[in-house]
Amino acid sequence: MYSYVGSVARPGSRCRASALGEGAWGFGVRRISIGSGFSRAAITAFLHAAREVIDHGIFAFTEETLYMSEIAALFDSKGLG
Repeated sequence: MYSYVGSVARPGSRCRASALGEGAWGFGVRRISIGSGFSRAAITAFLHAAREVIDHGIFAFTEETLYMSEIAALFDSKGLG
């Protein structure tokens, strides 16, 4: 880990957060910016689900999705709805 962190030469240098792992905090890492990570994860999940339907004609991805009522409750509980 020290060699990896040491290879990031200056503040503001970028690397994948997954490369640092949970142990990063013990090495003095103060902040990890995920940047576009959430949007990339959402688009990836969308493409996997679409590919499942197109290639296999199944909808197994729906077993892991939230109901619309659950999504609405998330927004309501934060005052966004």
